[in-house]
Amino acid sequence: MNEDGNVGMAEAGGEDWRDDARRDLEKAADRLLAGTSRGPRVYTERALARKIRLERARLPEAEVTAMPQPAADYLVRRQLELVAQQARLTRLQAAVLALAVEGLGAVEIAREFGISHYAVQRQLRIARRRIAAAHSPYDGLFEVYWHEVHRCVYHKRRVKVISDFRFQISD
Repeated sequence: MNEDGNVGMAEAGGEDWRDDARRDLEKAADRLLAGTSRGPRVYTERALARKIRLERARLPEAEVTAMPQPAADYLVRRQLELVAQQARLTRLQAAVLALAVEGLGAVEIAREFGISHYAVQRQLRIARRRIAAAHSPYDGLFEVYWHEVHRCVYHKRRVKVISDFRFQISD
């Protein structure tokens, strides 16, 4: 008890009465909000936090559904092999590119192969140029155009008249 004869907050259980009042107020707000049927659903902060927590518990973690790392590594290696083949990279350029994709720097790659880091940078620059030249945004458009232009639909049919009969001659 203090001088006024009242029980202090520390003696009365701290701030429990404030937590109880806050919970009662939130419950009353939830009841009011639940009664409104028009418009978008409105949540209190506590109800929204609970909803988010339950949704996170319901959804699987991203690592559980992600692709296994060995499979991802295989796919990256395979794609690099295809790119190197299409761009006609040398074995050194392909190997330097693969290590660069793994995250190694030019100095680390140079130590790996026993060459200067300038040579590594040069090989990477050449590889990038060859890849860019091999993979144009217009790849395959000429073939599509050629195929479309030479379809039978676009050719006029030649008609040869022999007496009263018409014969169609196709190309």
